Amino acid sequence: SGRAYGKLPAELLRLAALVPSRPVEAYDRACGYLDLGLEAIRRPPARYETAGFAEAVADLSSHFGGAEPSEILREPALAGVERRTRELLGGIRGEDPFETRWTADVVFARCCYLFCRLARPEAVVETGVAHGVSSAFLLAALRENGGGELYSVDLPPLRRDAARFWGIAARGEAAGNWRLYRGASRRLLPGLMEEIGSVGLFVHDSLHTYRNMAYELD
Repeated sequence: SGRAYGKLPAELLRLAALVPSRPVEAYDRACGYLDLGLEAIRRPPARYETAGFAEAVADLSSHFGGAEPSEILREPALAGVERRTRELLGGIRGEDPFETRWTADVVFARCCYLFCRLARPEAVVETGVAHGVSSAFLLAALRENGGGELYSVDLPPLRRDAARFWGIAARGEAAGNWRLYRGASRRLLPGLMEEIGSVGLFVHDSLHTYRNMAYELD
């Protein structure tokens, strides 16, 4: 977008400052910028139709036996994590360096909780963290499931105090079952997959280019 390109010089300066201390990360970030630029020039056409939330919930009912999606969406644990996350984000507004568009909205967060409760995975992998909203909802669902591990991969923004707010919403929900990895998914996912062995639920919310999404899903 025009807004994104307007901020590009500042991002490039931060990237250049990163080279001496984290050269590999600087390279991965530069590749991400290049990927975004190339896709802006030759974006492939979409081959799917977006499903609405109600449609997705109805479809889930035919794929999972046992728990009813509408009942899960009324669980006190879901209402609790929604309230805690909303209060936390409201309390840090104006202090944190993240852009609002980076934060998972409530529909996406509820989908994470719902899928996690229905699939009951032993291992969940997500790419993209920011404030850790989706991470918090996934951790709350794992707690309701009675167990499971969450592995999150992300490159936090190159902003002042970013480390202080990175994943902040998930910290209160974690009970020793959250692993947060700093780095590009293209570099970290292969080793992580070897370590975990099997993934019960995957959540993509990192670099939304066709190339990166295809790589992560593959």
